[in-house]
Amino acid sequence: MISVAINSQNPNVRFKKLTIKEGLSQSTINTITQDQFGFMWFGTQDGLNRYDGAEVVHFKHQIKKENTLSNSYVLDAYEDSKGILWVTTQNGGLNFKLPLTDKFQRIENTLLNEGVRIKKVIEDKDGFLWFGSEENGVIRYRHKDDSLVHFTKNDGLVSNRITDLLIQKDSLLIIGTADAGINTIVIDKLKIKTPAYNNYILNKSINDLFLFEDSLLYIASNKGVNVVSESHVINLSTSIENKVISSVFCESKNQIWVGTKGDGLYSISNINGKFLVKNYQNSDYDLSSISSNIINQIVKDFSGNIWIGTQYGVSYFDPLKQNFSLVSNSLDGKTEMSDNNIWAIFEQSPQKTWVGTRNGVSRIDFSTNTISNYSFISDNLLKEGSNDVWDIIIDDKNRIWTATNSGIYQLIVDKDFKSGVFKKLYPNIPELNQPTYDLVIDSKNRLWAAFKEGVGVINLSDFSHQLITHDENNSFSIPDADCRRIFVSSEEKYWLGFDGGGLCELNLNESKNEFKYKAINYTYNPEETSTISNNTVLTISEDDQNNLWLGTMGGGLNIFNKSTKEFKFYTEEDGLSNNTIYGIVIDNQGMIWMSTNVGISRFDPTIEKFKNFNEANGLQSNEFNNNAYCKSNAGKIYFGGINGFNVFNPDNIEINKTPPRIVLTEFKVLKSNTFQNLIKQDNPYSIDSVSLKSRQNNLSINFIGLHFTDPLSNKYKIHLEGLYDEPFEIKKLQPINYSNIPSGNYTFKIWASNNDGVWSEPKEVKIYISSPYWKTWEFIVSSSVVAFLIVWGVYILRVRTIKRQQRRLAFLVERRTKTITKQKDQIELQNKNIEKEKDKADKLLLNILPSETADELKNKGVATTRQYRKATVMFTDIKDFSKVAETMTPSLLVKSLDSLFREFDKIIEKHQIEKIKTMGDAYMAVGGLPLRDKENPINCVLAALEIQRYMDVIKEQSIKRGEGFWELRIGIHTGDVIAGVIGSKRIAYDIWGSTVNIAQRMETSGETWKVNVSESTYEHIAPFFKCTNRGKIPTKNTGEISMFFIDGIKPHLSERGKGITPNKKFREYIDLHLYSSINYKKAERHIMKILKEKLPPNLHYHSIKHTYDVVQAVERIAIMEGVLDEDIFVLKSAATYHDAGFVEEYDKNEPIGAKMAEDILPKYGYTPQQIEQVKQLIYATIIPHQPKNKLEKIICDADLDYLGRDDFYEISDSLRRELRDHGKINSDRLWDEIQVKFLTQHKYFTKSAIKMRAAKKEEHLQAIKVRLKENQYKD
Repeated sequence: MISVAINSQNPNVRFKKLTIKEGLSQSTINTITQDQFGFMWFGTQDGLNRYDGAEVVHFKHQIKKENTLSNSYVLDAYEDSKGILWVTTQNGGLNFKLPLTDKFQRIENTLLNEGVRIKKVIEDKDGFLWFGSEENGVIRYRHKDDSLVHFTKNDGLVSNRITDLLIQKDSLLIIGTADAGINTIVIDKLKIKTPAYNNYILNKSINDLFLFEDSLLYIASNKGVNVVSESHVINLSTSIENKVISSVFCESKNQIWVGTKGDGLYSISNINGKFLVKNYQNSDYDLSSISSNIINQIVKDFSGNIWIGTQYGVSYFDPLKQNFSLVSNSLDGKTEMSDNNIWAIFEQSPQKTWVGTRNGVSRIDFSTNTISNYSFISDNLLKEGSNDVWDIIIDDKNRIWTATNSGIYQLIVDKDFKSGVFKKLYPNIPELNQPTYDLVIDSKNRLWAAFKEGVGVINLSDFSHQLITHDENNSFSIPDADCRRIFVSSEEKYWLGFDGGGLCELNLNESKNEFKYKAINYTYNPEETSTISNNTVLTISEDDQNNLWLGTMGGGLNIFNKSTKEFKFYTEEDGLSNNTIYGIVIDNQGMIWMSTNVGISRFDPTIEKFKNFNEANGLQSNEFNNNAYCKSNAGKIYFGGINGFNVFNPDNIEINKTPPRIVLTEFKVLKSNTFQNLIKQDNPYSIDSVSLKSRQNNLSINFIGLHFTDPLSNKYKIHLEGLYDEPFEIKKLQPINYSNIPSGNYTFKIWASNNDGVWSEPKEVKIYISSPYWKTWEFIVSSSVVAFLIVWGVYILRVRTIKRQQRRLAFLVERRTKTITKQKDQIELQNKNIEKEKDKADKLLLNILPSETADELKNKGVATTRQYRKATVMFTDIKDFSKVAETMTPSLLVKSLDSLFREFDKIIEKHQIEKIKTMGDAYMAVGGLPLRDKENPINCVLAALEIQRYMDVIKEQSIKRGEGFWELRIGIHTGDVIAGVIGSKRIAYDIWGSTVNIAQRMETSGETWKVNVSESTYEHIAPFFKCTNRGKIPTKNTGEISMFFIDGIKPHLSERGKGITPNKKFREYIDLHLYSSINYKKAERHIMKILKEKLPPNLHYHSIKHTYDVVQAVERIAIMEGVLDEDIFVLKSAATYHDAGFVEEYDKNEPIGAKMAEDILPKYGYTPQQIEQVKQLIYATIIPHQPKNKLEKIICDADLDYLGRDDFYEISDSLRRELRDHGKINSDRLWDEIQVKFLTQHKYFTKSAIKMRAAKKEEHLQAIKVRLKENQYKD
C-alpha cells in the first residue's frame, strides 16, 4: 500500500496537438491567425502553414521563384479587411497573398523590403496598415498607392524596437516596445504620446498586448502581467510576477490565459472575487499535456477554441469540452492508483471514492489530495485477470466488500488508511469461492453476489447464506449462465442480468425456515417484435416511471416496461455510439448516460435522441470497462475505463453551439474534356449561381466545414434539389461528382455539423443547365412538319404498289394450293414411319451412352471428348468367379449375372452415377460425369455400401436355399479421367486414365464384403464416414497409396446411429463442406503437416494423434448439439491448433497456437471474426475448463472426451509417461492421486457428452480409487 498526492495539474484541460507528425513544416510557432473563411494559419521558422482540420498545406520560399515567400522564417501573419493575407518574414521583408491563389507577391518599397524585420501588422478603420519593426520603429502604409509614413525615436517614440501593436476604439494605436514600455499614436492626427501609466508598469520589456472589450489593456512583460484600466495599473497575479510572460489572452472578464517562456501556460480564473491560478506544463507521461513550456502566442478562433503556439507545435482545446474531470496515472509518470484499468467505482462521500483495479483497490481522498492503494493477490492466479477487483460496496457498518475472480473478500484497513488486508468471506465453502462479478446490499441487510454459477445471498448479520443455481428439472429456475448483474428495483424486486441467459425476474417466497424463488426469464426471440435484443445483459437501471433500462453486449440499449412485459431497443442505427454498453446511469433530469466501447452516450427518452462523447470531449479513452460506473448522492456520475476514470456533473456538460463555416474550395465543370473551376477572386470560396450549356453537365465539387473542436467528427449532408428527393449524409470528405445531369434548374446545398451535432445553415448554389437545341420548341415544330410530309409521300407510293402485287399473288396462290395439298398427304405418311424408327434408335442409343452424350451425338453428329478433373471410379469384381461359373449352366450363369447387374444399375442410378461397362464378372461405374458435380465421391461410397448390403441379402437367401453364393470386392478411387465415345459401327462410351487403373487396384487389394477406397477418395469422404486405415500398397507410376475400408456412415450422421441410412444432418453437413467459403480441408492439411514435422517425439499424449482425436470428437459433439453451420469449421480449426503451441513450448503454449491460427487461417477463407472465435476457443481449453458459451463447452468436452471412453487407460498411460518424461510427476501413485482429484472436479458440459461419457468416466474414477487403495505401485 502506498499513499501519494494527487497531481496538482488541473485534469480538466486536455490539449490536442498539431506538430510535425501531423504535418506542420516546422515546430516553432511564431504566429497564429484565422482568416475570415475559417482557415487557421501558423507561421513557423520554416514556412507558413494553412490548416483546415484535415490537412496542412505549406508555403515556403523557393529559390528563383518569385511567387513564393521572400523568406521561410515567418514572423507575423495578418488578414486585412479585403481578405488579403500579409506575411512578414525574417530579413525577407513583406509579402501578401490574395484569397484563392497560392501565389505570394512582395512589396518592393525599401523600408518594407529585404533586411527589415516586421514583428506585427494591424489595420486601422481607414484601411491603412501599421507595421511594428524589430529595430526600425513604426510604419503606416497604404497598398493602393504605396505611400507610407515612418515613425522612429527621432519623431518621439520611446524606442525603435517594436514588439506589438493594438488599436483602441479605432482612434489610438498602442505600441509595445522591447525595452521602453508603451507608446501611443493618435491615428487621425499622427501624434505620438507616452501614456502616464508607462511609469507604473512592472517591467519595460513588453512581449505582448491584449485589449479586452476595448477598455482593459493587458500588458505581458518579462516580469508578469499588468492590467491598465482608465490609467490605473494593477498587477494581475503575484504567482506570475517573476515569470517571463510571452503572451496574454483574456477569454472573458473572469478567465485569462497567460503564456510564459519556459514555465508553461497559466489559467487565471476569477471565482466569486477570488483568483484561482492553475499551471499547465508539458509532461512526457501525459499525451494530452501542452506541447511545450515555451509559449509564443495565444488566440481564440470563431468557434471558441483556444490555440497556443509553442516551441514544439500547436496545442489547442475547446473550453466547453473540459467538464469531464479525469483521474489517471499518466500525469508526470508518478504511480497514483494501483492501476489505470478501472473495474469498479464506489463513492463513500463527496470527497472519498474507492475504485477497483487490475491490482486491487485504491482509495482516493480529494480533500487531502492523497491516494491509498491496497494490493490484492488472488487465490487463483491461473485465471485471466486474477488480481482484478470487479466490484466494491460498503455496508452500514463501514465494512468494505469486494468481488474478485476467486470469491468475496472483506478489505480491512487501519484507521489512517495506510495499510489494509483482504480477508476471504468463506474460505472453506468452494461453491462460494468462484468468480464474483457484482455485489448489491438490499434493504434487509443482505449482500447479493453475482457468481459465475448462480447467485449468492448472504445475511450480513449472522453471515448465513443461500445459493441460487440453475436446476434443469425446474422450469422456473434461473438460466444456466454466468450472472453478471443484480439490480433491486423500487418495488424491492430482484432483477438479474446473465451472460448469454438474458434478463431474469426473481420473485422470492421467503419464510423463517424456507427460501424459495420463482424465476421468469426473458431471452431474445426473433419471432417476437417486443423481445430483448441480446441475451448478455451487463447493466440495469430504473427510471422514475419504473421502466428498466438494460445495457447489453452487442445488442444496444433496451427499455423494459414491467407492466406490459414488453421491450424496445436502440442500437447504433439509432445514433448509439456502440452496441456494447458497460454501465447505465440516469441523471436527475431523466437523461440516460451510458459507457460503451466507443465513448459515452447520452439518451434523451423524451425525444429519443442520442448525444455521443469521445476522447475529444476529455474522456479517459473511448473504451470503458464493465461495471465501472457510479452515481453520487449529489448527482455526479463516474465512468471508468482502460486509462483511469471520468467524473462529471451532467448539468455542466455543454455543447458548442457554433456550427462549422462551409468553404466551397472547388466548383468544377467539364468543358472541352477539362475540368475548370468556376470560383473567382471576387467571391472567394463561394459561388451563388452558375449557368451552363447542355453539354456542360458534368460537375465536381469540393468543400469543407471548418470547425476545429474535433474536425474528424464533423459531419456533412448534401442535396441536389431537382435531381434527388432527399438530402443524404456523407461520412467521409471527398469530391462530389455528378455526371450527365439533365437540363433544368437545380439547387446544390451543403450542410455541415460540428461534433456536437450543431448543423449550419445550408450553403446554396443555383445551377441552370440549358436544353440542347434539338429540345427547343422551334426545332420540334419545324422537324414535325418535314417529317409529316415525308411520311405522307411514302404512304401514297406504298399503297399503289401493294394493290398491284395483291392481284398477281391471288392467281399464284390458287394454283400452288392444289399441288401442296397432294404433297402434304404423302409427307405425313412418311413422317409416321420415320418417327417409329427414330424412337427405336433413341432407346438403343440411351442404353449405350449417357443421355447428355447421346443428345450431343444426335444434334452434332459427333460427341466431344472431355477431361474431368474430379471423377470417382468404382470397380466391383466377384471373387473366384471362374470356379463358381464352372458349376453353373451357361444359361443360369448369364441369368444370374443379368439379375445381379440389373440391381446394380438401379442402385447407381439412384445415386446419380454413370454405368460404364461390364467385363465378364466385373462391373465399372463412375461418378462426376458426364455432368460435373462436387458430391460424386460421397455418392459412389453410398452406392458401394448399398451394393454390399444387397450382396448380404443374396447371401442369406442362398444359404436358406442351400445354394452357394457370390462374394464381391469393391474398389473406389477419385481422380481425373478422360471420357468419350469410340467406334462407329458399335458405339461405346468409355473412360481412360490412371484413375481407372488405381480403382481396379483398390478392388483387387480389397476384401470381400468390404468397400476399399484410396487416400484420394478418403480425403473427400472422411468427414461423413467411419473408416479404417489399411496401410499402403505400391502402384504403377504413382508410388505408394494408402487404403481405407469404409465401415459405414458416422453414427451421428445416420438414422438411429446405425451407420446405414443418412439422416438430415448428413445432407446439411455435406452442403456445408462443399459450398462454404472456408476451405477447411486445406487448412487442416497445412497445420497437420507442421505438427507432424515439428512436434517433439517425447509428447506421448499431446501428439498429433491427440489432435486428430479431438478434431473427431469436436465434430461429433457439435453435430449432436445441432451445430451445422460454419461454426463447426471454427471448432475443428480450434481443435487442430489448441495444442499446436507444443512445437515451441511445453508450458503455457496456448498463445503460440492462437498466433499460428491468426497467421495461417486467413489464407483459407476464415473471416477476422471467425479467427477471433478460434483464438478464444483455444484459450477455453486451458485447464480448468471454464466455458462461457456453447462452442466453448463443445471444445472443452472434446478435449477430454477420452475420460469417458473405453481407451481411457491407454491414453491415460500415455499422459503419465509424458509427464514423467518432462519432470512433472515422479511416481505412479502420485499420478493416480492427481487423476482422482482431476476426475472428481471435472464435468462434461454438453448434453451429448454427458449422455455418452459421464457414466463411463465415473467407472474409471472408481477403478483408480480401488487401485490407490490396493497400493500395488513400484514407486
